[in-house]
Order: sequence, then C-alpha cells, then structure tokens
Amino acid sequence: HDPEPGRVVHPDPDAGVDPWQEHGRGLLLVRALSSDCGHRPTAHGKAAWFTLPVAPDREHPPTA
Repeated sequence: HDPEPGRVVHPDPDAGVDPWQEHGRGLLLVRALSSDCGHRPTAHGKAAWFTLPVAPDREHPPTA
C-alpha cells in the first residue's frame, strides 16, 4: 500500500541501476514476474495488484 495519491512511476529496466541501492526494485520484479500488473486508488492512497501466470499441470508418471 502506498499512501501517496499520485501516479505510480515505473522505473526503466534499461536504466543504469546502482548495484548497492537498497530500494527501487520492487516494481521491476513485479513487472518481470507477473503476466499483468497495475494499481488502483484507495481511500488511503493506492494499492498495487498483479497476476501471476499459472504453469500448466504436469503429468506425473505412475508410481509403484
């Protein structure tokens, strides 16, 4: 949850990132791992949401 009512700024994945930086990678990870993502306004600011892709069921070989 982000209490700021302003627009979400998505970082540029191609921009140079300081490898020692301890913040600013959350939305990059969400965008890389999700099939869809976004944000919605709430009474207290905004909330982020995402959809994770579902892997197809794997067939398991019979066990003895």
